Amino acid sequence: MDEDNSKQDICFINASLGSHVYYYCAAAPEIVTRDNQPCVQYQVFRNNAQPDQYYAILSLQTQLLTSLTDAQYAAHHDTDIPADATLLPLPVMASTATLSIPGIMNANIHNTSLGNSQFCYMMVSLTQAQDIERLAALLKTPQAVPIAVSYKIDYLQQLPPSTFELNAQWQRVYDYLKTNVGFNALIFSVDIEHISETLLEQRLVTIQSTDIDPQSHVKEAGLELTQILMANFFTPVFGKVNTGAEPRFGFYLQQVSIEDIEQRTLSARIAQTSVVRRSFYPQALFTGLIGNSHYSAETVISYHTLADEFFACRTVNAQLLTPQLDANIKFVVLNLTYGTTTQSLVFSASKSGPQKFIAPSMIDPVTKRMVWPVEYSFTLNFNHPIGGVTNVTSAKMTTAMTELYLDVESLYSRYRFMIHAAKDFDWQWYSAIFVKIVCYQINHVDNHIAKSLLINRDNPSCEYELMLPEPEGYQFEVFKEYSVADNAAHIAAKIHEPTSQDITLFSRLYKQRQLLIVAGFNWEEIDQVIVTARYLASPSQTLKQDFSFSMGSPADALFSADQPDAEVTSVDLDILIVDKQGQVHPKNISTDADSIDIANLY
Repeated sequence: MDEDNSKQDICFINASLGSHVYYYCAAAPEIVTRDNQPCVQYQVFRNNAQPDQYYAILSLQTQLLTSLTDAQYAAHHDTDIPADATLLPLPVMASTATLSIPGIMNANIHNTSLGNSQFCYMMVSLTQAQDIERLAALLKTPQAVPIAVSYKIDYLQQLPPSTFELNAQWQRVYDYLKTNVGFNALIFSVDIEHISETLLEQRLVTIQSTDIDPQSHVKEAGLELTQILMANFFTPVFGKVNTGAEPRFGFYLQQVSIEDIEQRTLSARIAQTSVVRRSFYPQALFTGLIGNSHYSAETVISYHTLADEFFACRTVNAQLLTPQLDANIKFVVLNLTYGTTTQSLVFSASKSGPQKFIAPSMIDPVTKRMVWPVEYSFTLNFNHPIGGVTNVTSAKMTTAMTELYLDVESLYSRYRFMIHAAKDFDWQWYSAIFVKIVCYQINHVDNHIAKSLLINRDNPSCEYELMLPEPEGYQFEVFKEYSVADNAAHIAAKIHEPTSQDITLFSRLYKQRQLLIVAGFNWEEIDQVIVTARYLASPSQTLKQDFSFSMGSPADALFSADQPDAEVTSVDLDILIVDKQGQVHPKNISTDADSIDIANLY
């Protein structure tokens, strides 16, 4: 692949509207390489004594690889990214990779690492001789291989207050999708757009709006509903619409928990900030996956003869995908079950090597063949509890492989919050902001983690990183308490709202009542002028600011006060004019104007 093109195969996502933080992620997956050789293996096994006992394993390692240097290069050539943007790796809430080989096997979904470039180790088995031989032939001509990998990356997007929001009983929406789409139908983004239109027309999803006519938002609502459906109900695949068609990238309806979905905020909210889940889909065909490597079918395809003893026992070689455990992981327990045989294998920092599970083989009474599936799950136990959580367990899974790799990083993420004052933050308005971040489990609100930080002129930004087990089960909130600077006409605000990983602090929290004060005096006659400007922000709160003018500092001054009520515009000015003889001339005036020359009062 051309170097310049590869550096620009990067997706950028703005952390929130108005933020200078942009997250980056590779726009397409690629095969992991070692010594420029792709990590792809196709192993074909046959029992010499019983040729019909015949199976194959396809394994490949993929990742979404990029770097800050590559992101900076791509951002430089992207006119939508500001030159002074802060670039950070995309914080991932959940990530899966789907391996598709249309016509040979069903789509196979794997969890990926939530960090570590979304590394994924995929292994699938084939047991039909015709499929095994066909795939072996195809792998000799990679351009013809109908293998594709589709990632689904879930992340959080912070949305500003909206003019409308979507409401629905999501169980009814899911029932509609199951009835009218089904789980095995390949559809495309344009189909999901049409489904969104139908759901709105049938009022299975309704539009709530501050406008008299909510239907004026139908087009925008359809686009947002399409994003909601794709992020929460569908998974990307590479498949065929019908038997004779060429494979294409599209989507399948997935099995989901409506209870989990209904606890999330799915739509933007009226008059309040919201944080929603969004997804994007890096995808690649086999030729794209191996594009940066020296692919050789001779090294990828291998044939192995198995003796009868191999089928006497069901053996699984288990190992950690990443041998080096996080410092907070005490140990990992792998529980395996095969028929009536159960066994636990324990991995730790001092015992991270491969371990074996061995059980007597079981024979299917109908097919007379060996039963391969082994059920397993694994648990991470932490040295130090995380918000009351001492361990986390994977879902129960099955494997028909002889090799099992435990991706412990699929169960937790290193989450990094970026707290920073906006580039135009006015420190003459506020002296400091006390920020408290709270991460709590959706299903167990008592399990939470909190961190307090102080942002000021000398420390305008900071980062907070923590380990989060199963991060998609968490929601984040931020408490912001603003301290007003001396001689500033602003309100000591307290803000509590949902947040994503980017927390940008703004100084303009309200509409501003601004008055330009001009002091056009003859400074040969006047020694000094002192002005106190007052603005009634509420019946119980008056905001004020003092100004001083003299021959040494005659420049115009801008009075700027928080204006919670746009109808209140009057500003009171108390003016003391001191002449060269030392006499004081007091003046008082109220004005609704945007500028005033106080010299005209003398």
